[in-house]
Amino acid sequence: MVDRNTETIDVVIPVYNGEKYIIQAITSVERQTYLPKKIIVVDDGSTDKTNHFIHHFHGKIPLEYIQKKNEGPNSARNAGIQKCTSQFIAFLDADDEWYADKLERQVKIFQISRFKNLGVVYCAYSIIDEKGDLINDQFIIHNPSARGHVFKQILPLNTITGSASGVLIKNECFERVGMFDETLRIGEDWDMWLRIAKEYEFDYVNKALVKIRRHDRNAQNNESFVFRNKLMFYNKWATSLPDDIDVPPYWIKSLINLIFNRLPKTDFIKLFRSSISSEVKKKFLHTISHELKWYICVKIAILPFILISKIIYFPFKKTCQKNKISAKR
Repeated sequence: MVDRNTETIDVVIPVYNGEKYIIQAITSVERQTYLPKKIIVVDDGSTDKTNHFIHHFHGKIPLEYIQKKNEGPNSARNAGIQKCTSQFIAFLDADDEWYADKLERQVKIFQISRFKNLGVVYCAYSIIDEKGDLINDQFIIHNPSARGHVFKQILPLNTITGSASGVLIKNECFERVGMFDETLRIGEDWDMWLRIAKEYEFDYVNKALVKIRRHDRNAQNNESFVFRNKLMFYNKWATSLPDDIDVPPYWIKSLINLIFNRLPKTDFIKLFRSSISSEVKKKFLHTISHELKWYICVKIAILPFILISKIIYFPFKKTCQKNKISAKR
């Protein structure tokens, strides 16, 4: 059983033009088997009817509504954190939803975990579409051993959770490591987990407790946006890594794939040159050289298969098109 008398939770929901999903998000908090003390909705300069829906919503959990000018989701989360007074803070993006036992299961881990310096409990998640239908009912992007001191394990890739909607965090963590980095628009949650992981331990609930919505408005769908912000993230962390920790090869692979997939356009190459500091370029140099050789070898190796498939496919496609035309006549 979970002790419900000691741990209090505040929920922060950042929202921007979220009229379509905001009530579903709040309702999923209202349905929790472990109720939070309050919900803080931070409206980041919405121009739709978000304000109208919030003011006409009446639930059983006290709701504080903050309106501010548009400065991005990290700014909204930070504004919400500043209003939190509970022992724990949970975040919920306005287009995501929680399963009813999300908070209860995470609080239980805090109560029974063997890790004495526990700061964050995360979980697996489901992926839903715009209508709320499940695309994948148990999507887990995690390393089962990512418990305890996880900094080195999560440095190559964000294997904590699909979004900030999947964590429960001690309020004191933000007092110690600071707020979300408002200059980052991708990897901002990863940046926070890394900062917390330097000071605290992590634990995990091996069950999908969150429904993360994928739709056309997700920022991750914009390739240029993703590349530019990856550069900002990598540049920040490569600069601050201690001497005994190398730049993860995965970072280089990720950048090389994006650059090569963009060719013959060279805008990503120009962005790389202008965005990465000379200090970081030196750290990247050896890995880039190695990964480029590997990447080119792979491309050369699969080239015959691509050519063969085109030789077979295109005549077949033309034959099918001719048959369709003949059939119509």
